[in-house]
Amino acid sequence: HGQTSRRPPALRCEEAPTLRPCLMQGEDTRLPGLPRYVRINTLKLGAKAADRALLESGYRRAADAADAGKRSYHCDEDVPDLLVFKPKGKSDISRLPLVATGEVVVQQKASCFPALALAPPPGAVVIDGCAAPGNKTSHLAMLMENRGRVLAFDMNERRCALLRERMALKGASIVSARHASFLSAAPADPEYAGVTHVLLDPSC
Repeated sequence: HGQTSRRPPALRCEEAPTLRPCLMQGEDTRLPGLPRYVRINTLKLGAKAADRALLESGYRRAADAADAGKRSYHCDEDVPDLLVFKPKGKSDISRLPLVATGEVVVQQKASCFPALALAPPPGAVVIDGCAAPGNKTSHLAMLMENRGRVLAFDMNERRCALLRERMALKGASIVSARHASFLSAAPADPEYAGVTHVLLDPSC
């Protein structure tokens, strides 16, 4: 039998007319209106310290999303330590000094859920099967409070080197980056016999 690929859900009828011209050009007019997210890297910085540093950069914490100020942000209601900023064009979070130092991580909300769902405790031994560029990997180390081991695999040499650099920047000292396929990690190998959790997000 031939394999059929699954397609994403079709747009609702009321969305299609307004989106069609932009979709024909490979764009989606909804994207500029989406919020931007920054995860506090608690391996290097606490929430109060992040608020103070962001205030020095001209941003202030608001109670909720209803605040109209362009330079405001609020805490996400679902993901701990995730801050929600205004859409691109209304906030310039990529230039925050905290990003350059690895104290906060620019990361989409959806990208935070895999590590949260896995929820490895401190002391766990985790395989991250498709690790680079490493946002989820550093999130794992953060949830584990840098206690235990994260064996981070990536088959691309350049991306694996980038992974090592980013883990060093973010202070994720329990991460061991490996330029290899995670399929090579044989359960009978003593090095992997103690693995307690596996994170596999092939889409990255």
